[in-house]
Amino acid sequence: MAFLLVGCVGSGRKPLLSHRGGGVSAFKRIERHAERDFIHHITRQAYRRMPINTRMLSPEQLTIVEAWGEPDYVRKPFRSLDGEKVREWIYLEDRTLFQFVGGEVAYEGPLTDFEDLLIRYGYPDHLVTTVGETGIVRTVMVYRHVFGGTPLATYNLHDGQLVQIAESD
Repeated sequence: MAFLLVGCVGSGRKPLLSHRGGGVSAFKRIERHAERDFIHHITRQAYRRMPINTRMLSPEQLTIVEAWGEPDYVRKPFRSLDGEKVREWIYLEDRTLFQFVGGEVAYEGPLTDFEDLLIRYGYPDHLVTTVGETGIVRTVMVYRHVFGGTPLATYNLHDGQLVQIAESD
């Protein structure tokens, strides 16, 4: 059983774009370690407001900066579930998110509640992401007090959209 699971996960690199059904759709990359710990994210901050160094951008990224302007937020580069190094930009006013793999646009789509929570609160103390057979991505984000203990809030999301909040005092 474990061999079958590993075989499905390690089946190769995802294409940047899929041209099925007559249109172009992209795959949104999910961060492998999107929680606060002492290995991947020591601090909570996931996104930063920072100027873009245009000399370090790919031609495709430069085209986006010329058309959209500088992004409002830039996420710290992360590794996707497939091991790709992903860079992510957010344009708040347009509620648009861009993800880049190797300098190419891997995803362009709407900003979701998941990114809103990361902007507002940073990386959670605990995060569980599952992808069901139907392709729905379910995420549970738990934020705790600075010194641990009872969770301050737990957020349940389906495909990046908030469906339940549980808060404590």
